Amino acid sequence: MTLRIHTLPALDDNYIFALEKKGFCVIIDPAKAKPILTFLFQNSLTLAGIIVTHHHFDHIGGVAELVNTFKCPVYGPKDPRLAFVTTPLEPDIEFSIKDMVLLPIATPGHTSSHMSFYCHEANALFSGDTLFGCGCGRIFDGTAIQMYNSFVRLGSIPPDTWVYCAHEYTQDNIAFAKTIDPSNILLVQRGKTVLALRNKKIPSVPFLLSDDFATNPFFRTSSFTLRASLGFTHTNPPDSVVFATLRNMKDLF
Repeated sequence: MTLRIHTLPALDDNYIFALEKKGFCVIIDPAKAKPILTFLFQNSLTLAGIIVTHHHFDHIGGVAELVNTFKCPVYGPKDPRLAFVTTPLEPDIEFSIKDMVLLPIATPGHTSSHMSFYCHEANALFSGDTLFGCGCGRIFDGTAIQMYNSFVRLGSIPPDTWVYCAHEYTQDNIAFAKTIDPSNILLVQRGKTVLALRNKKIPSVPFLLSDDFATNPFFRTSSFTLRASLGFTHTNPPDSVVFATLRNMKDLF
């Protein structure tokens, strides 16, 4: 039976992801319990486990109720702020829950212990608050250099991967990207595509990683045209400084 991914909206702009296979379900970043409980009941699914990417409340708000109801394990980064995690994960060591195999990837920056998860079977990356459509997460207790290195790591994932990020931020991110990469024709076209989706109340998530490679300024720090728009040369400063500059600009956008 093929693994299926369901997107469950929550709060103002969060997405919870439900991985379904053989009557079991794994939940990623349960912002709230209610939409998950409804989904499980309507589809006659058993909750086999919970995965969290980081400790922020809008990603873990439903954990306690779900664990109390289903007595299921919780997987996530090693972090004292995630004391409820029963199975702490090591980066780059695959783990499985009921035949659903995922690879945890250390992607700090948004937080110091943030993890993303890659599923080869579903050709999917669950990026939490590290990678967004055409953007990246705000820096909280991580650092800009950590976030840059996380993007370098994610840049090695196959470009035909579907990205499931945890927030509907794509339109705002595209608006920012256009201010510093206005001649990017693919970016302009993506903006039109996303606008059409959102006008129909359709999520912009998931999106192809290849689309982000072509349009996300945080992946394009070596682009000559993007660097020129920031007043930088083709080789100076290093990409990590361009990345940090972009993140500071986005904070003020």
